[in-house]
Amino acid sequence: MVKLDAASTFFLSLTDTLESYGASEWNQYAIIAASFGILLLVRATLGKRWGIDWYALLHALVSGIGGFICVWLDLFASEKLTGIREPLRALECADPLTPLHRILPAITCGYSLFDIIDGIALGGLDFLAHGLATFSVMLFFIQIDRPQLVVTSLNMEVSTIFLDLVKCELFNDFASLVNQMLFM
Repeated sequence: MVKLDAASTFFLSLTDTLESYGASEWNQYAIIAASFGILLLVRATLGKRWGIDWYALLHALVSGIGGFICVWLDLFASEKLTGIREPLRALECADPLTPLHRILPAITCGYSLFDIIDGIALGGLDFLAHGLATFSVMLFFIQIDRPQLVVTSLNMEVSTIFLDLVKCELFNDFASLVNQMLFM
């Protein structure tokens, strides 16, 4: 039995739950479609209630917290679990450490379709470029069956949680200031 710190043990228990549903065998393209479909349902149902783009916030929560968990496990558990430290595991193109490492890029790929759609519909070249770049990068790593190589970049989505809450109408001035500081 490998001895891990409490946080790593907790995070692995979460990824074990994913594995209990067979997440390491899920079709990546089905994850992209399901991610888009679920986020579309949230977008259509909740819209911008209270000044929040709920579908964007949901994606930021899943990919930001999920990315953080993956980076944590890479740093503090990968060597104990596999005998190989990061970034050497990534350089050797080793298999994903957990199912979460495998599915997060597909979830983000599904979300990036909204930037593409909004960029076309609203004429926003910035959204279109961001969506196309994100979609292309995520899809490339999914296609070569190495999505875990890009998962550490999803850690940046943690700040997007606070960006998505910038226009929250439920915040008083102090809460809004705290949110702005957390975004920075």
